[in-house]
Amino acid sequence: MPSCRIIANCESLSKVIMPLRSRCLQIRVPAPKKHEIANILGKIANRENFELPPALAQSIAENSRRNMRRAIMMLQTLRVKNQSLNPKTHIPMPDYEGFINEVACDVNAD
Repeated sequence: MPSCRIIANCESLSKVIMPLRSRCLQIRVPAPKKHEIANILGKIANRENFELPPALAQSIAENSRRNMRRAIMMLQTLRVKNQSLNPKTHIPMPDYEGFINEVACDVNAD
């Protein structure tokens, strides 16, 4: 239909069935570069009214594995757990990853 637009997001095109792929316009968006992630984290910090040292933003970007969603969750976790952020602040993994690791360790222990 000319008036209907559907936007889908996937990480692996191989899991999308061929009849659906043949009817879609496929646009590949590369993962953001580390400096782009650091810039966006800085903008988020400005909007949320807290100071984010550029070195810490760069460190988060490096630990995020070029995943913007993961970088934002890491920043959020840091902000909740630490009132003052400095370049030497320990960067924890997102809470859900810690939970997954705990469950995996429990499964392996059995």
